[in-house]
Amino acid sequence: MPDSLTLATKTDFGIAAPTSEELKQDLRIRRFLLASAFSVLYLAVLVVFYSQDRIDRATLLEAHAMVAALIVVFYCAFRLRINLRSADPSLTAWQLMAAIATMLYVVYHAPDTRLAFTAFFFVGLMFGMLRHSDMRLAVLGTLALAAFALVTLVRYARNQDVEMLQLDILQFVVIGATFPWFVYIGVESAGCSAISTKSARGSWISRSAPSATT
Repeated sequence: MPDSLTLATKTDFGIAAPTSEELKQDLRIRRFLLASAFSVLYLAVLVVFYSQDRIDRATLLEAHAMVAALIVVFYCAFRLRINLRSADPSLTAWQLMAAIATMLYVVYHAPDTRLAFTAFFFVGLMFGMLRHSDMRLAVLGTLALAAFALVTLVRYARNQDVEMLQLDILQFVVIGATFPWFVYIGVESAGCSAISTKSARGSWISRSAPSATT
C-alpha cells in the first residue's frame, strides 16, 4: 500500500513514476553502499592492528588508498549505468574479488592481518549470497583460497620464514574446511526462507480471498 500511494502521489504532481529497471538500479546502489560500509569497517580494523604494531604505516595508507579508489570506481560504474552492460549488473563478483585482492595485498605485507582476512572473507561470502548460486560462490571462494595460497608461497620464497608459513597453512586449512559448509548452510537457509515467504504469502492470499459460498 505505501508504494502505491507514493507512486500515485508522484503521478498527481506530474512526476514520472520510477521504472522497474530504475528501482533495481537503486537497490544495487544500496547494496553497494552497504558493502562499502564493511570496507570502511575493515580499514578501521586495520587501524587497530596498526596501533598494536601489527601493520606498517605504508601498508595501512596503501590499503586506505586502494579501498577509496575501488569505492569511487564502482560508484561511478553504478551512477553512469556502466554496470548494465555486464551479465551481472550488480557487479557482485567483481566487488567480492576486488575486496579479496585488497585484503590479500595487505596480508602479503602484514601477515598478522590474516585474522582480519578470515573474518571479512566470510562477510564477503555473505554479500555474494545475495546474488550468486552456491556453485558460483564456491568457485569464487576456491579462487580466493588459491590466491591466498599463492601469496603464502611467494612470501615464503622471499623471507624463508618457516613459522610464518606454518601459521599461513593453518589459516588455509581452517578457511578451506569451513567455507564450503558456510556456503552450503547459507544457500540452504536462503532457500528455506524463500519457501517460507511464498507459503506465508499464499496463506495470506487464501485467507483474504472471498469465500465462494458467500
